[in-house]
Amino acid sequence: MNILLVENSGLVSERLAAVLSSLDYVDAVSTASSHEEAVRLMHAMPQDILVTNAHLPDGEAFRVLAWVQAHHPSIRRIVMSCDLSDIFQKRWLQAGAEHVLDMPIQTDELIKIVRMTAEHCMPDQTRRDTNQSAAADTKKGDDQ
Repeated sequence: MNILLVENSGLVSERLAAVLSSLDYVDAVSTASSHEEAVRLMHAMPQDILVTNAHLPDGEAFRVLAWVQAHHPSIRRIVMSCDLSDIFQKRWLQAGAEHVLDMPIQTDELIKIVRMTAEHCMPDQTRRDTNQSAAADTKKGDDQ
């Protein structure tokens, strides 16, 4: 499974990429800090999940979501936001996000969403193997 992380903070990007890369069922984590870079990376390698910061400069998170919805609607879309008021959650869901997570990021919730997506993308034997390692992955996220 391939994940594209769009985050303009280098520190947050490094931390999340390390956590996601450590999961057995994640093949690659690509990172971008802008809409243009995200589109370039999506052209270079198929992605299964998009994780984007809601607060990218100049409303770029909306552009990323709109582009993914138009060109790759099967990609799971997760938005991370510091503001989870009902108004902002509704705004992101209407913009195409499937999940809106609180920042600082709810690592355990992100791992759960990634694992559920992986289970839907994998053959049965791999899915069983993934389920066996799920508890260990959740523990890794809690430790981080």
